[in-house]
Amino acid sequence: EVMSRSPLLVVDGAHNPGGAAALARTLAEAFTWNRMHVILAVSSNKDLDGVVAALAPIADAWFAATNDSVRTWEPSGSRWRRPGTWPLPTTSSS
Repeated sequence: EVMSRSPLLVVDGAHNPGGAAALARTLAEAFTWNRMHVILAVSSNKDLDGVVAALAPIADAWFAATNDSVRTWEPSGSRWRRPGTWPLPTTSSS
């Protein structure tokens, strides 16, 4: 859902690798941008690595967040990593 056009803010509930891949494709087809900032909150019973891997090709900066669920991944946890490379920070990366 487009929440704002200036700046462009799109909110989506993709919560598995397939949904995240579809989101990445749809964003690339529907929008253009200079930098893509991803704010990501994931429940602990979801495939965090798969969701991050699906969004990584379009992401320039990452922000780890939490949701209201008792199952939320805590951003400081060791699972907040892009598979095989860098930690997913709680502030933007460059």
